[in-house]
Amino acid sequence: MDNKPSISTPSSAAALFIAALPADAREERVFVLPLDGSGRVLAKPILVSIGHEDGTAQIDAGAIFREALKSGAEEIIVAHNHPSGDITPSRADITATKRLREAGELLYTFYRNNQGNPVKTAIKAMEELEKALPAGAKISGACSTGYGEQLLKSAFSLDHGEVETVAHAKAAMFFDP
Repeated sequence: MDNKPSISTPSSAAALFIAALPADAREERVFVLPLDGSGRVLAKPILVSIGHEDGTAQIDAGAIFREALKSGAEEIIVAHNHPSGDITPSRADITATKRLREAGELLYTFYRNNQGNPVKTAIKAMEELEKALPAGAKISGACSTGYGEQLLKSAFSLDHGEVETVAHAKAAMFFDP
């Protein structure tokens, strides 16, 4: 979007979702609104799922986060319509919201300029990650990308390492085969 509005109230977000919803929509539709870290809109609401008139749309965390990552979002707002017109959240809505929040809490990224010292920067990343992990969480694998990736892979016994341009290409192919 050329003019990036900020989301400051629920109604300002709702207006964008309502504008994205076809006037004649009779089925549930799930949208994700990608935002930067300051709450500015990065793109129009992205349709991630369409349901049936007599049922609900699937709220797929993978599809939602794929779209968020593709648009460079640091924050997201997810919304769906209720064709019945009753805006009261159902039990399924509440459960889906909790599961989506839990899935989002599993995501962690650290991206910094290494200032010529990738080992020191990697240690800082691991310290931040340790603070962010919930109690009892385990890391099942680790990867380094970018310049110095082979050094970090060796220094910290990481599972994988990719030169940044290869990592970008593989990530793009994963999200948009």
